[in-house]
Formats: sequence, C-alpha cells, structure tokens
Amino acid sequence: MKLRTASTVMGLLLFAAGAAADSFTVTIESQIKTKIDMEEYQDILVGDFLAGMLEQSEQREVGSGEEASDQAESDQKQESKPERSTRQFYGSLDFANETRQYLVEELRANTSLNVLDIDPPQLPPASDDEVFEDSDFWVEMGENYRSPLILTGRTRVASKDVSGFVQERVRDRYNMDRELTVTRFRKRYAYTILLDLYFIDGSSGDQVYTEQLQNEVTRTELDDLSPLSVFYSMMDEIMPQITSIVSPPTVVLERYLLE
Repeated sequence: MKLRTASTVMGLLLFAAGAAADSFTVTIESQIKTKIDMEEYQDILVGDFLAGMLEQSEQREVGSGEEASDQAESDQKQESKPERSTRQFYGSLDFANETRQYLVEELRANTSLNVLDIDPPQLPPASDDEVFEDSDFWVEMGENYRSPLILTGRTRVASKDVSGFVQERVRDRYNMDRELTVTRFRKRYAYTILLDLYFIDGSSGDQVYTEQLQNEVTRTELDDLSPLSVFYSMMDEIMPQITSIVSPPTVVLERYLLE
C-alpha cells in the first residue's frame, strides 16, 4: 500500500513538472452583464437630487440584524458622551449638487455613455420620494432632451462620535523585539452616506432600475476631516457599484494552458 501511494505521488509530481515546462499563461478579459439593458440608451442625464440628514434609526434598518445589534450596543455606550451633530459637521455643504457633479464626472470618465452637459430642471419644491413615481414629470423632462436615461435620487448623510478606549499592539521601548498591549483613548468619527438611485426612462417616465447603497468610513483627528473630503471618500468606494449598473465591468482572469 505504501509503495503504491509513493508511486502515485511521484507520478503526479513528474506530471506537474512536465506541465510546468510545456504550459503558458493567458489573460482573458470577460465582461459582466449590466443590470440595465443599455441597448436602447446612448445618452444619460444626471438629474437633480434630493438631500437630507440620515437618522440613526434609518441606519440600523439598512444594516443587517447583527450590525443593528452592534450599533445599538454602541449607542448605549455613548449616551453620556457629547455628540457633534451632523448638521454642525457638514454645515452648508450642498449634497444635492455635489452628488450630481460627482456622478457626472465619474460616469463621463468611466463609461462610454454620452453624459449630457446640461443643468437639469430642479425637482419640485418640498419634494419627497413620490416625485420619483411621477412619470409625467420625467416624460416632460425627457422630451426636452431626446428621451435619455435619467439618473436621479436622494442623498442622506450622518456623522457620529465613536471615540473611546482601544487596545493597540506597540513595541516595548526597552526591548524592541517584544510587543505589548496598551489601552489608549482615540478620538474617532464615523461618517455614513445612504444613496437612493433611480434610473428612469425618459420616454415613458417609468423606473428602469432602483438601487440603495450605503457606505461608512471612520476617521481620526489625524485625518483630513473636511466635509467635502469625507463625502468624496465615501462616494469613491461605492462608485464602482454605480458604474456597473450602466457599464459592463471587465473581469481579468488568468488561465493556464498546456502545449
């Protein structure tokens, strides 16, 4: 039995050695199907956006059950800690305009779509989510711009003080080969963005596709905490998901072939 096993292993090793000598690697690019059938659309109009602040209850609803439980526990631990409000941090930053401008630039740079270079009509005053169901409103907009695919939506943000004591591994100053566990107080902030996207057909006013994306980043007092920098960093991380809705992402694969 041992002799047969050793013989089998040796045979496999010899085959692998021969395959390595006569094999070569090829790179294959494969495109993944988009979530929207883009054959009908060459133009896209990034429309106006709604913007607002995200409540803590809404953040928990979007997350999973486990994440919600962790968030609730974190909230209880920080009840006695003074909070810096979201409005205080973001100030007068125009999220509706910033979201639209960001999407225009990124879609223009990373897709083959013709992103219309126009200022879209503003959404009706005091709009809520019902405006995205108003097909007449979107048909009228589409008629003015050759019935493109229209991208609109709602941006909501939140910020929260998550400072606290953390355990860190550090080098012993008297023995650099030794690591110690120390407890330190770290000033940290968690920033959240919730983006509701609506892709609307400009000829019918119907919703073609909807997507809700959420992202959260944590920063310390040593990081760049300017509101615009935080906003862009959150958008940068979710932009590939947005692009893949209208432009097929390319996946690069390696294959080993034998001669």
